[in-house]
Amino acid sequence: MAIAFPLFLLAVFATVALFLYRDCVVRTYAGKGRSPDVLTQDQARRYANIPFAAELQLKTNQLSNDAIDRKNAYQRVGVAVMCAAPSLVILRAFSYQLKDWHLASDFGLVVAEGLVCFAVFFMALLYRAPNRYHVQTRLRSEYLRSHVHCLLARVGPYQWNSDAAGAILKDIEGLDVVELKRRFIELEEQCARQSHEQPHTTATPLSVGEAESYVIERVGEQAGKIGKGGFFSRAGSRSQEAKRRSANVFYTAIFLACVVAFIRMFFYNYVHQEFVDFLYALCGATAALSLALRMLFNLDSKASLYFRQKERLEDLAAKLYAALGEMRSGIPGASVRFQQSAAAFESLMAREACDWQLMTDRESFDVTS
Repeated sequence: MAIAFPLFLLAVFATVALFLYRDCVVRTYAGKGRSPDVLTQDQARRYANIPFAAELQLKTNQLSNDAIDRKNAYQRVGVAVMCAAPSLVILRAFSYQLKDWHLASDFGLVVAEGLVCFAVFFMALLYRAPNRYHVQTRLRSEYLRSHVHCLLARVGPYQWNSDAAGAILKDIEGLDVVELKRRFIELEEQCARQSHEQPHTTATPLSVGEAESYVIERVGEQAGKIGKGGFFSRAGSRSQEAKRRSANVFYTAIFLACVVAFIRMFFYNYVHQEFVDFLYALCGATAALSLALRMLFNLDSKASLYFRQKERLEDLAAKLYAALGEMRSGIPGASVRFQQSAAAFESLMAREACDWQLMTDRESFDVTS
């Protein structure tokens, strides 16, 4: 028991932290998991006659999976280490009482502290500036993804030809965060200009099949059908739900701490004072842990970003579906309107990547700097 209780307390805080991690992150991004290593049959058919489209998509999938692995490794180790601080504070603050209750010993406390020190050392050794590499890999993936869809809609650098794709595939591994952000801004401005160009300056009209490919690959994934059911809609709702759940944990812990404090103040003759103090510290530490995790995952900013992007994309998604319907009906100028809306859509997605990078930078840290 003298060894088991300190380890049990560590496990309790680790369980709370991982529960909040599951709510804050795993559920938020459910449905946006690892990408396949090969093209689906439908993608292979859609990309068959588009130079470099298949290569860009496969490289995008590879970088996306790498970014997911890096992010998960960083967050899981970070959450595990974060939960150690409140548990060690409680163990040391009540070490004498725990010894009197035969719940801890000097050896048990040393074992618990040793595990925490090893975890911190392990993180510093293997995950130096962990989020920085995740951000860089994610931006590379999203930059290629933007090029895939610009190529499908023939907007951005692909308004006239597909020559830019080959150079991007060669250069992508050498692009750092600063250069990627600069290129995203250039892509945003280029697509924004094209979205307002007059019809006589636009590229060769798309075919119905090419427009359908763009809608399936880009609009359906990000915005859903007329702005409903896409990634930003799901992630925004889930971020709000995760924020609500983390707030429930925080307020529950604060409420229990207040109840314990009330009992200690008015029923001190009927309770074990040291045990009540221990419960009070435990509730306070749990509240601090939940608040720290909520700040780590930046739930408020993420929910705001997702909902703002969702609202912006809804109108463009509706315009793209309407233009596609007009193209199927053979209405003159429908292809031009489709490409203009697609350029506006890609401009917003490039801006979202820059906003995401700025927001995520606030979550990153370098434990050795």
